[in-house]
Amino acid sequence: MEEYEGLELRAYMAVIRRWLWLIVLGTVLAGGTALIVSLRMTPIYQAEAAVALMRYKAEITFEPRFTTLSEAELSRMTSFQDRLKALTALVQNPAIACQVIEELGSTLDPEERKVEALLGMVATKTDGELIEILVEADSPQKAAAMANAWARAYEEYINRLYRENSLTPDDIQAQAVEAEKSYQQAEEALTEFLGNNQIDVLSREITSNKNTLADYYAARRALERLIADAKALQEELQGGIPSSSAAARNALSILFLKANASALSSGLPAELQFSFDQMATSVEDQAEQLSELKTLTANLEARRAEVEQFIEESPLQQEILQLEEQLEREQARKRQIISVRDLVWETYQTLARKAAEVGVASQVKETEVRFAVAAIEPANPIKPKKKQNTLLASVVGAMLAVGVSFLIEYLDDSIRTPEDVRRALGLSTLSSIAPLPAGADGELITVSQPRSPTSEGFRALRTQLQIATDKPLNTLLVTSPNPLEGKSTVVANLGVVMAQAGRSTIIVDSDMRRPVLHEMFELPNAQGLSNALSGDGSGPGQYLQATGVENLRVLTSGPLPPNPSELLSSPRMEELIQQLRGEANILLFDSPAALPVTDAALLAKKVDGVLLVVESGVTRRGTAQQALEGFTKVGANLVGVVLNRFSAGAAAEYYYHEGDQAQRRGKSNIGLQPLKRLLDNAIRKIGGR
Repeated sequence: MEEYEGLELRAYMAVIRRWLWLIVLGTVLAGGTALIVSLRMTPIYQAEAAVALMRYKAEITFEPRFTTLSEAELSRMTSFQDRLKALTALVQNPAIACQVIEELGSTLDPEERKVEALLGMVATKTDGELIEILVEADSPQKAAAMANAWARAYEEYINRLYRENSLTPDDIQAQAVEAEKSYQQAEEALTEFLGNNQIDVLSREITSNKNTLADYYAARRALERLIADAKALQEELQGGIPSSSAAARNALSILFLKANASALSSGLPAELQFSFDQMATSVEDQAEQLSELKTLTANLEARRAEVEQFIEESPLQQEILQLEEQLEREQARKRQIISVRDLVWETYQTLARKAAEVGVASQVKETEVRFAVAAIEPANPIKPKKKQNTLLASVVGAMLAVGVSFLIEYLDDSIRTPEDVRRALGLSTLSSIAPLPAGADGELITVSQPRSPTSEGFRALRTQLQIATDKPLNTLLVTSPNPLEGKSTVVANLGVVMAQAGRSTIIVDSDMRRPVLHEMFELPNAQGLSNALSGDGSGPGQYLQATGVENLRVLTSGPLPPNPSELLSSPRMEELIQQLRGEANILLFDSPAALPVTDAALLAKKVDGVLLVVESGVTRRGTAQQALEGFTKVGANLVGVVLNRFSAGAAAEYYYHEGDQAQRRGKSNIGLQPLKRLLDNAIRKIGGR
């Protein structure tokens, strides 16, 4: 796991190193652009004034039994934070802006004399009990003047807004006098009512009538009890012959009933009274007793009927109801007059107290806010922040450049390293040839600079070819997927190092479309391979040309034929190869690129092996795979790959983990080519190679 993380980190750092020029360029461009824009911007200055919030107000308290609305407001517990928030919100007020415009006048620019524009120049913040007013302007003098004017206007506006009262002490005093007059009128009305009301008379009449009616009801109840007792005694006498003692008790009971009846009669009205004088005072005989009881019961029932009739026909009940209604109206009128008197009295007291309160309060000058800190002219502008803008833009530019670099790397599917060759083609890289030194394009580097890293790469290729296969490679075709990947340079320099090793070598320029070997060896091309294949019967030996390198000869392409593919696929080509085998130990064929034409595929079947040249960072994986597939179909012997123009320093930049690299390579077969590499390709194409 630690090794994997190390590989990842090295891979990321390799991408950054490779694209460092783009990152630096993006950083410089973004930072420079931000700096230029900042320098061209108008400097903005900010001045700051502050007003202090007065936490406590003067409070006037009178008799607590009579609390007025003003005092209720004073005693109300309001949150300080809510109050501060409200006062802060009132800073950016169009009314204040209009007052500032009027005060400063011509010192403001024409566009600044608009309320909306002026409000946009003002901001607020709070610090404890301070409300700070921040004003931005294009000059320090204007910023300070606007901040101070705004603070003064704000102080005046807020204090006037909070202490403004529509009622004056005289107004309230006049209301109090009117309330006093109303109270006196209500008191007189109550006195007059109390002198003329009928409440006492009505109460007495109601009481008298109720007592009379109660007497009748009491008489009826008493009669009912006597009747019940008489009937009970009558039933007892009818039950049998009582003893002498029982007769005596019965006689006494009769006498008791008579006495009660006599007492009841005395309380009745004259028309309802009755007398028991005719009745015997003592009754001995039982029959007589029963007779007496029956007479008594009949008299009592008659009297009860008379009492009930009197109760039903008496007007007392209706009179009582009428008197009670009159009494209720009189009492309601009294309560109403008293309530009006009390309400007017309380109103008078409240207004009198309010008049005194307002009179005293008018002598106290209260303030909500106070201009506390005056603004001074700022020394330095707050906008634009050149250093900050430049630094921020540089960071953003660098981040964008890094992102673009990784995006290019992600989308780039070119073959760059030997590891890429193995993964894309399944072939080994026989040698990685370093780029030619500056100004050496088209030269035989193995002759002009035999000790250069590029020459060492060709010698390494020679060694690898000797051990690449078990069978000797006497005939070797060198080609590439696309033109301009350096195959001709590889063939020429490989032939040189082969000859320098003491092996007789012939290089055949079989590219009869765009031959370049005669230019590299500075040889004439009037006759060559095309003549040998034309069928004049002469052998190829007469067309071989010696070079300045011992053991090395070149068979140039000769005049360009109209049908190179037919010539290369003809039986004569096989005969020529056999004839050349007798002339040298090694035959190297420079073939056209494999994908544009079929020349390379036609020759591949006639030689011992094929050497595929791919340019590091230019040849795409799909292109190389397509060329490989073509050679595989014709049964060619691909001995390996030469990674051309591979920077030795770039080898350390490609330590990608196997899984990540495979995933990255397989994401897309098309993508953006690195910009620098595309420029190099364009330069080479313009140069004709």
